Amino acid sequence: MRKRLNRVAIASSDNYSSSRKAHINYLTEQHNNNSVALVAIASRPVIVDDLHQFELHIQQEIKSFRERR
Repeated sequence: MRKRLNRVAIASSDNYSSSRKAHINYLTEQHNNNSVALVAIASRPVIVDDLHQFELHIQQEIKSFRERR
C-alpha cells in the first residue's frame, strides 16, 4: 500500500520533509485563492442605499447634537 500524504497536516513522523513541503505548498495555494477572492470583494463598488444614507444622517445629527450640548 502506498503512503498517503495529508497536505493539511503540519507533519508526520514517517516523512517529515515531504509532508512539510506539501503543507507549505497547500498554504501557498490557499493564500493565492483567498487573496484573489478578497481582491474581488474589495474592488466592488460601494452601493449606498437610502437606508444607509439615513443612518449616516442620523449619526451626523447625533454628533452635532452632542457638540451643541
